[in-house]
Amino acid sequence: MKQCFYIILVLIFAKSYGQGSLLEKGEKYTYTQQDSAYYYFDKAYEESLSNKDWTAAIEALMKSNASSSYFDNYKKFKSSLKKGEKLFSKLPDTIDYLPDGITYLKNRYLHDKGRYHYKLNNYRKSISSYFKMLDLLDKLPDSILKKHYSSFATTANSYIASMYQQEFKYTLAEEFYNENLRLHKKFNHSNEKVYQTMNLIASLKSEQKDYIYSNNNAKKSIAFYLNKYPNKNLNSLLSSSLLIINNYIKLKQPDSARIYLNKVQKFIPKRKKFISDFRTATANIYVLEKDYEKALNLYENIIKELSLQENNGDDIALVYKDIGDLYFLKGNMEKSILFYQKGFHLFNPKVKLKENNLKLPRAYDKPNIFKILNALTKTNNTIGEKKDYHNTITNGFFTIEELNDLKVSFYDDTDKQVLIEHVIPIFENAIFAAYQLYNETKDNTHIKNAFTFFENSKSTIILDAIYKNNASQFSGLPESILEQEKILKLTIADLERTLQKAGTEVEQLLFEKKREHQQLIKNLELNHPEYYNLKYNTTITSLNSVRKSLNKNQGVFSYFYGTNAIYAISISKNSEEFIRIPLDSSIENSMQKLNSLIANPTSSIEKVHSISAKVYQKILQPLIWEKQFSSLIIIPDGLINYLPFEILRDRTGYLIEKTTISYSNSATLLEKLKSQENYENTRVLAFAPEFTETEASLGLNPLPNNQTEVKGILSHFKGKSYLGKNASLLNFANENKHYGIIHLATHAVVNDETPEYSYLAFTPSKDTESLLFINDLYAIQLKANLVTLSACETGVGELKKGEGAISLARAFFYSGAQSLVNTLWRINDRSTAEIMENFYKIMADGKPKDIALREAKLSFLKKNKENNLSHPYYWSSFVLHGNSNPLPKKHPWMWYTLCLGILGIFLIFRKKLLKLF
Repeated sequence: MKQCFYIILVLIFAKSYGQGSLLEKGEKYTYTQQDSAYYYFDKAYEESLSNKDWTAAIEALMKSNASSSYFDNYKKFKSSLKKGEKLFSKLPDTIDYLPDGITYLKNRYLHDKGRYHYKLNNYRKSISSYFKMLDLLDKLPDSILKKHYSSFATTANSYIASMYQQEFKYTLAEEFYNENLRLHKKFNHSNEKVYQTMNLIASLKSEQKDYIYSNNNAKKSIAFYLNKYPNKNLNSLLSSSLLIINNYIKLKQPDSARIYLNKVQKFIPKRKKFISDFRTATANIYVLEKDYEKALNLYENIIKELSLQENNGDDIALVYKDIGDLYFLKGNMEKSILFYQKGFHLFNPKVKLKENNLKLPRAYDKPNIFKILNALTKTNNTIGEKKDYHNTITNGFFTIEELNDLKVSFYDDTDKQVLIEHVIPIFENAIFAAYQLYNETKDNTHIKNAFTFFENSKSTIILDAIYKNNASQFSGLPESILEQEKILKLTIADLERTLQKAGTEVEQLLFEKKREHQQLIKNLELNHPEYYNLKYNTTITSLNSVRKSLNKNQGVFSYFYGTNAIYAISISKNSEEFIRIPLDSSIENSMQKLNSLIANPTSSIEKVHSISAKVYQKILQPLIWEKQFSSLIIIPDGLINYLPFEILRDRTGYLIEKTTISYSNSATLLEKLKSQENYENTRVLAFAPEFTETEASLGLNPLPNNQTEVKGILSHFKGKSYLGKNASLLNFANENKHYGIIHLATHAVVNDETPEYSYLAFTPSKDTESLLFINDLYAIQLKANLVTLSACETGVGELKKGEGAISLARAFFYSGAQSLVNTLWRINDRSTAEIMENFYKIMADGKPKDIALREAKLSFLKKNKENNLSHPYYWSSFVLHGNSNPLPKKHPWMWYTLCLGILGIFLIFRKKLLKLF
């Protein structure tokens, strides 16, 4: 597949430098006979050197590079690049606008260098070369860029995007492809170039499993190429066709795949680079048609062909995976594992094989490792022998190492999420293996291993954000750099909000600012080692560490929501349990139904109790089972994120009536939050915005009790409130960093389709912004012990595997909050005011946050047990996440000082005082 990307990406420049006979003779052989090409290009190079014509010498080297690249002659390619590096040192370091001048040569050289490292899978060096190329182009006026250099810009963007795509950095890749579409339009590029970029976007959408969108784009390209001289656009025609064929294979539609294969069959022999890719596609079609022998013969021939070429390790590894998949379908698990291991061996030569591999090139694209490991661990578990389960566990730990190594290069959270979603299936296979081994041996080591996989699958993005914040604070970074990054983040967030309303100029500016931010982070990591070490601390808390942190009657229940089962680990001071709950539609339906009932105040309380008891029996009773827990920490996953455990019932009543409950996204996150600096500031900053009937159409109905709520809270804590028209976003932005407790009694609006556009609403204003978006929160740095979001659905958002709900509440952890109280559905602001005042009153007495919230809810329940307000809708929406420790008490230093002073005076003058009295 990567070779297809390469061929699409290679844009042949229309420039011709030298017209000398030697170069002209060499050009005739560039793509047909490399030895003849090198002979003439080398001769031209030597003549230029003897004449001290450095630019002509560089020109000859670059002509040679074109041939080296085409024939994969890396030794020759590298030699030419080294010679070019020396020659550039002899040229003046200036920028000129000539189509054949030094600037042009520098861009050609950087392109060749980037392409060389790209072909060797050294993406870091390749991307660096292309970014240098873009920096050089940025210094040119648009008129010159358009006339002579625009192809360099689009080529650099395409290569960078392709590499990001190979590394699962899909968001970044799409940004660079879209930048090319803008450049095509800006510089009036040909339709061929537009369709080339559309093909690349189609390949990206295919990687994201949006096969229909991908095919729609690629079909437009094919229609264009077939009508506009197919031989002229042969590379693009074949690439588009191959993409469509592979999409149909993934959609399990072999007949449609064959239609497009037949359309381009006559063109394939004209491009040798494509032959192996089309043969692989043909073999995959045979597999779908269950013609396994034909498929197997083709696969074996493909490996022989690829092994004769350099740098095809990744392609060969994936063909081995295809063969392993074939044997898996045939039910031959031993053969399946053999070929998966052969593929894995190309990434990790330490892997022992039953049969020796041929002498094959290494594979380097780390994301491909996860595809093979997923297949390998799944097959090991299917065999189900003890040694196979142990192999799965080993591969699970190897995956953790690779994940930690790879995610260092990820700067975009969306792309990081894609990476995590690729490894979670491997962790699920490892957890299943650990469960099977524990069931057989009752050895608690297997629970500890499972817990490690639980933790590595959870909260990676939040933890990374917290580590980054700590690194920013404690690594000694200059204040000016921190300020620069904050301004960039705020600018990016603002541009993203306005993007939908604005045109190309804002889109281009956003692209540039993101590039600038990424470069700033790279420079920080390179120039400040302490910052790097703090930021990439990948230590995960152990099960033993969790046990040591617990009190006698305290428990932690951690869940992993898999494809076929829910796994749960119960941890107490002296023991741990490990259970597997087979997942069927009845469990999911019960949880969804319960969530729907408790979020509706008119639902039947009898139905709530009935379904609540069913859910209790399935996901909680096996863990509690006659144990007495005075407090529980729940680490949810999947649909469990939307469930308040307080309302689960046994035969005697709600769980809240027996146990204090709090939540965390992971045990590691909780430990990190508890180990952070304990902020002494307990002053409250509270906001109660005002909404009129005008805003009701936007879902922002008036909140008649939110000001009462805020006034009640400030009767127990010192601080400042902003009410009504004063409760503006501007005041929040100016004040938030000065307070240790933040309380927002307002509306939240959740955007399920685009979570980053979910927001908290402040009092609307015609002159200034009044909505606080999730992306804005990523740019804020708080020092808050507690943030309370007394608003609708602040804990609700799109579920992401391993990360939980992408909610407004979650975003506050990015900002530095140590604990959060948030809501799971639209709440009644009258009951909220009462519960919140009691919550703060109890916290002011020095009780832990989780106990304070429980007692406030129980007080409300007791008061309203005979009326409709006892329905869980009114009291159970609030949940506490994070550090539940009590708020720090202000030490009465003044009184201590006064008492010590009096005592000191007494000791000094005690004799005189005794005589006096």
